[in-house]
Amino acid sequence: MSNELSELHIINIPRADKGRWVAASRAVGSDLATWAMTALNEAAKDALKDAVRPAWTRSLTGRTADCLVKYGLTGKREVRAVFADSDFNWQSIPNFGPKCNDEVLKWLSK
Repeated sequence: MSNELSELHIINIPRADKGRWVAASRAVGSDLATWAMTALNEAAKDALKDAVRPAWTRSLTGRTADCLVKYGLTGKREVRAVFADSDFNWQSIPNFGPKCNDEVLKWLSK
């Protein structure tokens, strides 16, 4: 997953929905963008928790595969590129410990 920032534009939002979202973000002391990213990330996590793991993760343990997929990686080639990046720190992947890291490094060497 890239750490680059991007933009998201949502059109045709009912005014009442947008008003509720702004009010909710203010209620938790946040700006709308930060609140929306948190809400969308939680919704994505919930939606993907029971998803079938992609074929490229087949030889990995469930935990390691889930961590990589939830981090946003979409294939072995992308995992290889991310892990090869000198700015990347595997500890930035949530719930991805040293055993997962060792497993991925062995997997990438095959």
